[in-house]
Amino acid sequence: MKRLTLFTLLSMICLQFAFAKSTPPPSASEASIYKSPSGHHPITAEDVEESSEDGEIDDPLEPFNRLMFMINDFADTIVINPLAMIYKTFLPDFVQTGVRNTLSNLMEPLRFINSSLQGKIDDAFETLGRFIINSTLGILGIFDVASDLGLEKHEEDFGQTLASWGFESGPYLVLPLLGPSSLRDALGQGVDTLGDPVNIVLRAKDKENYMYIRWSAEVLSRRAYYSDEIDSLKETSIDFYATVRSLYAQRRAHLNRDGAPSTVEGPQPSIHDEAFN
Repeated sequence: MKRLTLFTLLSMICLQFAFAKSTPPPSASEASIYKSPSGHHPITAEDVEESSEDGEIDDPLEPFNRLMFMINDFADTIVINPLAMIYKTFLPDFVQTGVRNTLSNLMEPLRFINSSLQGKIDDAFETLGRFIINSTLGILGIFDVASDLGLEKHEEDFGQTLASWGFESGPYLVLPLLGPSSLRDALGQGVDTLGDPVNIVLRAKDKENYMYIRWSAEVLSRRAYYSDEIDSLKETSIDFYATVRSLYAQRRAHLNRDGAPSTVEGPQPSIHDEAFN
C-alpha cells in the first residue's frame, strides 16, 4: 500500500503535463494544441505563437510559477515520462483506447452536474445519455458507443461554471501538484475533486485507494498519448514555460466560449487538444 501511495504522489507531480478533466483524445471542438485532421503530428512553438493573443493571461506570480514549473518538469523527465513510455510500448493500442474511454466515462457525472449548473440542459441530458449508454452497451465505458450514436462529449468543469457565472480568471498559477491553472480554475479543480460523484461514492465506501489508482492511470494515459506533442514543444520552444502558459490560456478561453470562434484576428487552430490543461 505504501508503494502504491508513493507511486501515486510521484505521478500526480507530473500533472503539469497530464492531469485534466478527462483523458481520451479530444473532439474537433476542444482546445489547445494543434493537430492535423489525420491525427497527431509534431507541434512547434511557432504553431502556438500564431494565436497567442487569444491566450493572454496575467502572470504576476511568475517567479513562483517558474519554480513550480521547473519542479514539475524535472519530475516528468525522471519519473513520469519513462513510466509513460513503458505503458505506451507494452500495452496494445486497443487497450490504451479502452483505458482512455473508461476514464472519460467516469467523468461524465461531473460533466452532467456542471452542464446543469451552467443552464445547458440539452448538453446535460446528452451527457447523461452518454454515461448510461457507455456504462451499459459500452461495457463500463470501455467502448465509446455513445459517440458512434451521435451523442457529443461536452467538456465541462467547475472552473467553466464559475466563468459562466461571471467570475474572472484571476492570476495564472502553476500548482505544485496540479500544474497550469488560474485562481478561478484552481478553485474549480478543488470543487470538482470534492464534488465528483465517483469520488464521493469511493470515499463513502472507504475505497480512497481507487481514487489514487484512477488519477495515476489518467497521468500515464495522457502523458503517453500526447508524448509526441509534448516532446516536440520541449525541443522547439525557446521558453517552454511561456509556451505551456499560452497553450493553457488558449484552451481555457476556447472551452469558456463553448467552441465558438474567437474574436481575435489572425490564424486560429481548427483542432485542439488538452495535453497541457
